[in-house]
Amino acid sequence: MGTVFHDAIAQRLSSRGTLFSLQDAGVPDTLADSDRKRVERWLKVAAEHPLLDGYELVTTEDSLELTLGDTTLRCRIDAIFQRPGSNHFLVVDWKTGHQRVPVDQLSVYVHAWAAKKQIPTDQIRAAYVYVADGGEVDELGEEAFLSLEEIRRSVDRQAQ
Repeated sequence: MGTVFHDAIAQRLSSRGTLFSLQDAGVPDTLADSDRKRVERWLKVAAEHPLLDGYELVTTEDSLELTLGDTTLRCRIDAIFQRPGSNHFLVVDWKTGHQRVPVDQLSVYVHAWAAKKQIPTDQIRAAYVYVADGGEVDELGEEAFLSLEEIRRSVDRQAQ
């Protein structure tokens, strides 16, 4: 159901306010009624989340790469928002599960977006939004992000 949610929220956010029906947003007809209701609840939490106040959608499901030495990390960022008239961004990763996630993933996303936009990481906020938990947020500021060197060491350890 996570994939269904991610596809549907990308459609809804990209529509700039027009709420697609679940079918138009790509939710399969074969999804059980209880699952459809769960996805609809998650979509409402995501689309109306106060974290997004004052931001406009830039892109959804953006595929980026971050090269560290001989390793290229590929990532797909769920949603990126921008404060209008500024170079300040908000990277959002929607989570449909309940298990909390470490900062590693968001750190890679922030560095990849900073490289693409050629801006410093201190102009980027990032957050996990746990839609299954009513929109609980783990927001990370620059001090919480792993440095590029820390990410590289982590990747090197995993490769051994």
